[in-house]
This record gives sequence, C-alpha cells and structure tokens, in this order.
Amino acid sequence: MIKWKCLICETKQQSEVKPGIGQRLCLKCKVNHYKRLVDIYRLEGGCKLSEAKLLLEQAKKEAKA
Repeated sequence: MIKWKCLICETKQQSEVKPGIGQRLCLKCKVNHYKRLVDIYRLEGGCKLSEAKLLLEQAKKEAKA
C-alpha cells in the first residue's frame, strides 16, 4: 500500500496505486469538489455539465461503498 495525502484536507490516505497529483482527493473532498463543478457548469450546460454530473455520481457511489 502506498501512502499519500489529500490535497484539500491533508488527511493521510492509502491505495494500491498512488493517484496523479490532480486526483489526490479523499472521498469526502472528491464529492464536494464535483458538487462545485456541477454548480459551476450548470449555467452553461453542455457536455461539461453532463461529465461533471457523471463524476459526481461515481464519487457518491465510491463514498457509500
């Protein structure tokens, strides 16, 4: 197991593979991040909004598991 820190709250995390620098978020911070993205893209809509919603749903499923 490889240890790393969440970029936002700096809690220690472990995983089999160390995520890239832009993806080092704990589950709680990841859900909050994607919620903000959905709010940002809500006004313009389009493919970015649908992608952000999809990522938010995936993060919520990971957090529940």
